Amino acid sequence: MNLEELFTLYYPRLRNYASRLVECEAVAEDIVQECFIKLYEKRYTIRDVSLQAMLFVMVRNSCLNYIKHRRRLESEFGTHIFELTPEDDLMYVELRNEIDRVMGKLPPRCREIFYMSRFEGLNNREIADRTQTSLQNVEKHISKALAVFSRHFSGLVVTSVAEI
Repeated sequence: MNLEELFTLYYPRLRNYASRLVECEAVAEDIVQECFIKLYEKRYTIRDVSLQAMLFVMVRNSCLNYIKHRRRLESEFGTHIFELTPEDDLMYVELRNEIDRVMGKLPPRCREIFYMSRFEGLNNREIADRTQTSLQNVEKHISKALAVFSRHFSGLVVTSVAEI
């Protein structure tokens, strides 16, 4: 069965399933389409598996990830500050994925120090004390991480989320 046949056969059911989970038709449609794209990209590595079951698991997991990221977004910014569109939510998820990708490229010590600085909100002295390293070393790690982020995101084009 080719991708077009799979899409025609399963898309309506997958979209309805996703809509019940994320409670937004536009987001559900995007999630299901992304799952079909992922399936297509991995088509040569898939062997001896029920494609129907695989698609439903992919959609479920994508919906759960969307919900998790939506909750994180709401806790970070509050729902009362501004109303986000489904496209904004998806862009936020993509941005978080890119941040995670860059964090994964950092050396372990650099990643640890940068995480404490940017995600835990610790100042450089607190990080130095916690990691038992010099203040200068902390600053070097943070500078290195910022340079990696800068290189990675140098081509980023923002098109929504109130242009961040």
